Amino acid sequence: MTTTTISTDAVAVSALTKRYGARTVVDNVSFSVPAGAVAGLIGPNGAGKTTIMAILLGLVRPTSGTATVLGAPINRRGEYLGRVGALIETPAFHPGVSAADNLRSLAILSGQDGRDIPELLELVGLGGRGRDRVGSYSLGMKQRLGIAAALLGRPDLVILDEPTNGLDPVGMQEVRTIIRDIAERGCTAIVSSHLLSELEQVCNWLIVIDHGGLVHLGSPDLLGARSDTLVLRTDGSRLDDLRVIAGSTGLPVQLSDGTLYVSLPNDADPSQLAAEINRRAHVAGIVLAELHHERADLEARYLEMVGGVR
Repeated sequence: MTTTTISTDAVAVSALTKRYGARTVVDNVSFSVPAGAVAGLIGPNGAGKTTIMAILLGLVRPTSGTATVLGAPINRRGEYLGRVGALIETPAFHPGVSAADNLRSLAILSGQDGRDIPELLELVGLGGRGRDRVGSYSLGMKQRLGIAAALLGRPDLVILDEPTNGLDPVGMQEVRTIIRDIAERGCTAIVSSHLLSELEQVCNWLIVIDHGGLVHLGSPDLLGARSDTLVLRTDGSRLDDLRVIAGSTGLPVQLSDGTLYVSLPNDADPSQLAAEINRRAHVAGIVLAELHHERADLEARYLEMVGGVR
């Protein structure tokens, strides 16, 4: 995917909080989405993703905090909602009416002429099924039609809440292809999911939240780079000695279940560091049972952030 050059923010959120009684759903979250980005809003189920999207769309009022969408504050949503398309939860269409007529009805309700409906049906892979009743559609086809509805009128920002929810692997791939096509149209996109693997191939910006709070903001490369490690194991009687040797490199060392993990900075040469640690271990008479470079893995890093295990 081509990286987009970005100069302004399509969305900027500052200290956003939402409480329902004693329950805090969104907790003092601040983030930005650069214009032209495909941003993945990632987090476990119940992390607050849908609530954040609903606040940006003016469907939910925050308890505190501020946000701007396309340069306008959320308390003046009438200034930007006409430039935003959205798919929140399962799309609802009249099952006895064709896909094209469903889209025409939505276009009329939003004050649009609907001239882009044939193009949108083609974009989401429904060009040959636009005259069919929506009641005959599969779940995946309904999801794609929901995305087409979100794109009516060529919005500057599109917000898609769990667009691959309930789909099989083929359906997920189709939706990812559509998201790539949306990006090529120059539209900023915010796409939520509880599975990073669904979005890492198409997103060039990540917002990771957990328990309503922000745990990562930035490019996917930054998320993965932090988990690059050297993995070391030896006989248990010499583990402390090996830990001292690994620590002598000046890099952070963690011990977990009899295994040492040496965190590598972005500019490190893993091969050179591994060779040096191996040399020092040999001089000290330590036989290494394992020494390898564990490359950055976005999914593993994400699971670490949201409470998963290594």
